[in-house]
Amino acid sequence: MATAKKLPSGSWRVQVFSHYEPIKDDTGKPIIDPKTGKQKQKRIYESFTCDDPSTRGRRKVERMAAEWTANKERI
Repeated sequence: MATAKKLPSGSWRVQVFSHYEPIKDDTGKPIIDPKTGKQKQKRIYESFTCDDPSTRGRRKVERMAAEWTANKERI
């Protein structure tokens, strides 16, 4: 389960991994990693925030992230 972090503003934020997207250069060609020989990929995260600075806000944002993860369709 993702853990909420307190932001400098006092809000809580949770970032949950969503999926990978392939990286391409300006011409649309895939960028190949010289070490592995595979196409580079960018990690995409879904972000959830709550403005309530109390522990109730932390539980709320963690619950939102857990619900999204449970309902996420697997590719």
